[in-house]
Amino acid sequence: MKRPVAFMPAEAQAPGQVWAVDFIEDKLVSGRRLRILNVLDLCSRYALDSLVEHSLTGELAARHLERLFLSHGAPRVLRRDQGPEFESRVFQKLLRTWRVQDEPVPKGQPFDNGHVESFHGSLRDELLDAELFHSLGEAQTKVARWLQWYNGERPHQSLGYRTPREFWEAAAPQGAPVNDGPPPPEGQLGMPSHAE
Repeated sequence: MKRPVAFMPAEAQAPGQVWAVDFIEDKLVSGRRLRILNVLDLCSRYALDSLVEHSLTGELAARHLERLFLSHGAPRVLRRDQGPEFESRVFQKLLRTWRVQDEPVPKGQPFDNGHVESFHGSLRDELLDAELFHSLGEAQTKVARWLQWYNGERPHQSLGYRTPREFWEAAAPQGAPVNDGPPPPEGQLGMPSHAE
């Protein structure tokens, strides 16, 4: 049996310091694939907006994360697996531009990204396995509604029975320092941003 690779994760001592990202998959009634990119603040368990598409590239993941950095501030550390989207040049450029420490977990050790794996378990049990999706738009709407409920209505024992939103909002997120001055209109990556 292969021994786990040593991994020393950064500790999230306040909201906004360490985020984790990962993908989960599902499908429409037609059988067409859905991919969902989730972003989780580890201290507060606050789930930032998910990206739901039929396919997701490193460029789409980077654009989505850039929008979150612009609206919430960038974290100091981003924990992720070693999937090709996160290893892509455009994704790595985003992290360098915003001076976010990249924290890839060792291959084959999803338990090292345990908070987001637990979040995916809840998303799977409470939404993806409980609902049918007939279109991409329906899936996007239902995921967004579930996130609102998860963040705002569901207390967590580990948060002193507060919701992720209550915990997130109680402390001003302390993320990474961003570049001086506002970002250029097209965003830090130099790519046009999608409309909100």
